[in-house]
Amino acid sequence: MTEHQKARQWRLDRGLSVAQLAEISGYSPEAIYAFEKGVARTKGDDRIAPWAWQRYKNACAGLDAQIR
Repeated sequence: MTEHQKARQWRLDRGLSVAQLAEISGYSPEAIYAFEKGVARTKGDDRIAPWAWQRYKNACAGLDAQIR
């Protein structure tokens, strides 16, 4: 399973819509869609930078801790 597939599955496993995750995490719905598709929203390189993935994972981990 790729990183972007894992990101989408994580959200679905917690019963969150993109809009809900956006509101809670501070990421825009467009950014979440981009992470879940594995495509950067900036021009040039289509891959999401490793630092951006780590930042997104940290935000989701913090959210996970709040949910529990």
